[in-house]
Amino acid sequence: MQFLHAQPRTFLRLYNASGNKISKGYLYQTTDSSIIIACGKKHKEFRETPITQIEVIKSSRTLANHILTAPLIFITVVVVMAGIIVYVALIITDRHGGFNSSSGNKSSAHTTRTYIKPQKKYVISGEPDIWKNQRVLLNQLL
Repeated sequence: MQFLHAQPRTFLRLYNASGNKISKGYLYQTTDSSIIIACGKKHKEFRETPITQIEVIKSSRTLANHILTAPLIFITVVVVMAGIIVYVALIITDRHGGFNSSSGNKSSAHTTRTYIKPQKKYVISGEPDIWKNQRVLLNQLL
């Protein structure tokens, strides 16, 4: 099944009061007293962590992730640009007219969708009252 306007999955890292990472993965579900993270290969393994163990939930990736993905993005942009240049060059040199122009007004309806961007940090402090407010925000990301 394909969802055309699905919210992108949200990557989270859970930390305890000592600052140690206790879990990481994609947000799967929240309950009144816990958060469920999808992790493992192909994200088919689920970990439920009680909020009493969670001090902070961070949603942003680490600096190392950005350093590793930047060259991949650059290479992708260069390949796409090269493909466009080659395509345009082939059209210009095409002796049969290139584009097949057709008459008629072809308009397409474009819809735009805004995605909810996760906060960088959700402070829980193991408190159920704080968790209720933060859970509302996290559930918007599902």
